[in-house]
Amino acid sequence: MDEKSNKTKKRIYIIFSIAIFLIVFAFVFAIIAESLKENGYGDFWSPLVSLLVFFLSLLTAIILLFSQLKDAVDIDYKDITEKMNQMDISISDGTNPYEISNKLLSMKFKKDGSGYYNKKKFHFLKDSIHYYYKLVESTNISKTLPYEFSIYNGIDIKCNNSCFILVIKKNSITKTDKESLKSISKRYMMFESLPFIKTAHTCFVVLCDYDNKYYYYTFKNKHGIKVYSYGHRLLLKLIKKDA
Repeated sequence: MDEKSNKTKKRIYIIFSIAIFLIVFAFVFAIIAESLKENGYGDFWSPLVSLLVFFLSLLTAIILLFSQLKDAVDIDYKDITEKMNQMDISISDGTNPYEISNKLLSMKFKKDGSGYYNKKKFHFLKDSIHYYYKLVESTNISKTLPYEFSIYNGIDIKCNNSCFILVIKKNSITKTDKESLKSISKRYMMFESLPFIKTAHTCFVVLCDYDNKYYYYTFKNKHGIKVYSYGHRLLLKLIKKDA
């Protein structure tokens, strides 16, 4: 991160700290004023002054917070971008992708007749996530991705969170394929990493080669509560080889 970004980050921290102090001060002052009033201290103007100090402190804090919001999001976006650019591809040995359908059915996924398996599952930290899984074959990843996304985007998903796991079978995974995978994965991972994102409709794209090696990108924290991370954990269950 450059010097300008570091200065901006320090300024944001200082102003955020002042805003938090003002919020705490407002409530503490109100509690003290009410306590004094109950004990017979203060005159007619005391409640009015207390209310004035309380609301002015809160208003000032809110103005300070909103004044730094855009810069805070920009800094966070830059940090996320740097981390994403340094990501390494993950490779896992797994079962034959054509055998995964049996696992999905055993996990109570429903097959809709158009290649999708889907299931709505409750997660305590994320409410519910509607999972969609699809396996396709491809000889050109850069053409397959937009085509499959155009079909998926036409699905009427009635859930705040959804995860589309798209496994693309291709005999040989090239450097260009990996770059396309990183680009699309980074887009969804970055979106869900931004602040104030409470719900997410994400896509977890996986490439699978002739030797049943699975290529994908994911967060370092495998136990995170992002929808993308839940998709990663489901994938690992699906590709795990039976003993």
